[in-house]
Amino acid sequence: MVSIPHLRRFASDRPEDVHDMCRRTKGAYRTAVDGLLEIQKWRNRLGKKKPYILTSTTLSQANIEYLDKAFEIGNIINQDIMVVYLAWFTSEQLGQAQHRLLTDAFGIESYTWKFYTREFTQEESQLFMDNLGRVETMQWPFEYIVVPNLKGSDIRDYCRSVQDVAA
Repeated sequence: MVSIPHLRRFASDRPEDVHDMCRRTKGAYRTAVDGLLEIQKWRNRLGKKKPYILTSTTLSQANIEYLDKAFEIGNIINQDIMVVYLAWFTSEQLGQAQHRLLTDAFGIESYTWKFYTREFTQEESQLFMDNLGRVETMQWPFEYIVVPNLKGSDIRDYCRSVQDVAA
């Protein structure tokens, strides 16, 4: 969980067993959710809106089928906003392009992208598109954004192609 004075952010790989598996820590999910519920109690007791509660998830092959559950936890913790990141660096080529950009533009030597590189099958790309499309048709009591902000077949193409991004 990340803390900024007026914001509490919980990065999750929901549901609980998937989150704990990805974090390699049994109980990590429950600890974070319990902490956010306690913050909500204090906010309500004091009549405050802050700190805002933001949850985020990076969609991957490990959790895409649980996207609905990722959104449903927002109903439990009464989050203010959710950020859904599409998997970054969907290929070695895209990772290297991002590395060059960071190095050339900012002098930053990036290396962690190598851990996220993965080619997606056509079926996995379709699964991303279908699951995001489904949750977007539902009503949620909180705001959410998808990064990058893609719709429909652009999501599938993003997972399968790097030409536009790596250029």
